[in-house]
Amino acid sequence: MIERARSFLFVPGDRPDRFAKAAAAGADVVVLDLEDAVAPGAKDAAREHVVAWLAEGHTAVVRINAAGTPWHAADLAAVRGAAAAGCAPPVDGVTMALSDVDVVREDTRHAVELGFTGKLCVHPRQVPVVHEAFRPTEDEIAWPTRSSRPGKVSARWMGGWWTGRCCCARGGCSAGADRTCVSYPRGV
Repeated sequence: MIERARSFLFVPGDRPDRFAKAAAAGADVVVLDLEDAVAPGAKDAAREHVVAWLAEGHTAVVRINAAGTPWHAADLAAVRGAAAAGCAPPVDGVTMALSDVDVVREDTRHAVELGFTGKLCVHPRQVPVVHEAFRPTEDEIAWPTRSSRPGKVSARWMGGWWTGRCCCARGGCSAGADRTCVSYPRGV
């Protein structure tokens, strides 16, 4: 969805009446916004609307409230739940420190710990720092091959993710052993 996106249409998360209309508008990506577009008193209801819409099988990106806000933990839990249910994995928001790559590195490291699988960038110098932080370790790359039955590789590396027959006893996958799944490099 995002890799070929040319347009991103934001929709307030507390306006579920606009979700389908936005999806039909022709934008490459619909962004359901739980942050700036939603008043503080409507944030919990907005989160419920977004989760319900995604649970119906619709596709969207969700913009959550920033760390340190009263809504961040609940937003993060909701997005992680959606990712575990097969929706797109969560992407972290922008770090506005354009000149300080150490701040970008630390923010991105924290995003990895929280289970995000990508990060929005607003300056080209942020891109290599973000890529490095999200690069799987050698151990993470080798894990599916090591955990396969001897002589049978049940997964393969494709486009930065392990894919194949579900071998997720390690956790994080609800697809079941008889389904093909994607194993994210970090604990989503």
